[in-house]
Amino acid sequence: MALLIRNGLLYTQTARGTIRGDILLDENGILAVAEQVDASSVMLDHIIDADDLHVCPGLIDPHMHLVRAARYLKDDLSALGDAALAAGVTTSALWQGDGEQCIIRHGHAEAAAPAIVQLKMEDKNDDQLRQAMLEAADKGVRLGCEIYGTSAAKRVLALQRETDCDLVLVHLTDCGDMLGEIVASGCPVILGACCRRGTTSAYELAAKLQRAGVTVAMTGDYPSTRLHHLPISAGLCVKEGLSAEEALRMITIDAAKLLGVDGVAGTIEPGKRADLTLFDGNPMMLASARVITVSGGELL
Repeated sequence: MALLIRNGLLYTQTARGTIRGDILLDENGILAVAEQVDASSVMLDHIIDADDLHVCPGLIDPHMHLVRAARYLKDDLSALGDAALAAGVTTSALWQGDGEQCIIRHGHAEAAAPAIVQLKMEDKNDDQLRQAMLEAADKGVRLGCEIYGTSAAKRVLALQRETDCDLVLVHLTDCGDMLGEIVASGCPVILGACCRRGTTSAYELAAKLQRAGVTVAMTGDYPSTRLHHLPISAGLCVKEGLSAEEALRMITIDAAKLLGVDGVAGTIEPGKRADLTLFDGNPMMLASARVITVSGGELL
């Protein structure tokens, strides 16, 4: 199926920035992006007039809880894929449990991506954590560790320095005063929906970390929140001083980098997967709604 999106406001998430233009795509990926694409040689199945639409790379949620979600979905990954796509989320990372590898999916298809293994620090002493990090470093595996509180963060970061483990820091609840230590670790970060403000706010911490050069991804933390809350979570970082384009990075290209799928997702450019999310307004504004999802060239 060949599809032309015409005259949309494109959030390319590349060096081109936000442009007004066209996108030509099919099931094999994005074919062309330009201010005006010549599609005369292509048999088009659909043309979308996007004059009033904001066109983003397909949204990426790097941290969904598969085990808890299964209570609602009866272990049906297809149902979860349908729900995610309906919310504009075209790439998802499903975290399964301690020692288990995350399942990364583009729509309904499992993604080819480097391994990320969940590391739960509860009930583990320092020797056990150190051993898990050393084994991961030896295998070239990235570990994802959920952190709640400064004492847990200090403990994990000390062991990360000791083992040189490739670590993703998740949540960092109440760690707003540890900005310098988090930046110095060089670890990418996943932050989630949060009701706290001030130095404990995930949104304020996300903005500060991104400005400091840290790769930050935002998650809706499904099923802790609804799937469609993902862009709302990122949009709340605009209130903390990020531009809409900077906030959008956390649920597109920066999330793709963290998951190791940035070669195929996260930006609008030729050669990438045909994954797009179209909104009726600025995607970082609460009033904006998803109107169209394109996944693997399929119009939803």
